[in-house]
Amino acid sequence: IRENLTLTPGVYEVTGTHYVKKDVVLTINEGVTILFDANATIRIDGGLEIKGAPNKLVNIKSKNKNAPGNGFVINGVSTNQNVNIDYARFDFIKKPVTFEFRWSRNNVRVTNNIIKRSLYEGAAIEVKEIDNLLTQSKIYFEFKGNTFCNSTSSLLLSNITSDLLTIDFDNNVITRNEYTGRSRNGIFT
Repeated sequence: IRENLTLTPGVYEVTGTHYVKKDVVLTINEGVTILFDANATIRIDGGLEIKGAPNKLVNIKSKNKNAPGNGFVINGVSTNQNVNIDYARFDFIKKPVTFEFRWSRNNVRVTNNIIKRSLYEGAAIEVKEIDNLLTQSKIYFEFKGNTFCNSTSSLLLSNITSDLLTIDFDNNVITRNEYTGRSRNGIFT
């Protein structure tokens, strides 16, 4: 995606890997349903705005629950862009949102979402270390009011100790998830 794109109400299918270039914003409005094919991914090098509403969630799900899609990957440094994911429902997506190693954005808000049935043996939501060299000012990261349930995956905030990153993790419901680390790596995981 080479220029700003806004998805209006309707059903969209994602196959393969799609890229949102740096300095470009993908906006997904309420009333949108996105169906991910097996292993489909949307890589965001720019900005992402998912704008659902309390009774009009953006639906993001796999076309086939037995062959799930990968979800969104936030990649690279784009300090003039934001990532806002508000009022979305992720269902049967392996890794709904991943922030790759050495990422950076102006601000991040992941609020009021439902993340369920992420049947993946790893992290469904993963925030890796930011790019400390290219990040110019503090990143405010909000993870608030979300429900994470009925999954076999986890939430992972790794290597986030930085004076340039503040994470507000508040008022989330995490319930009915199965801890797979024990079955994969023994009781000391």
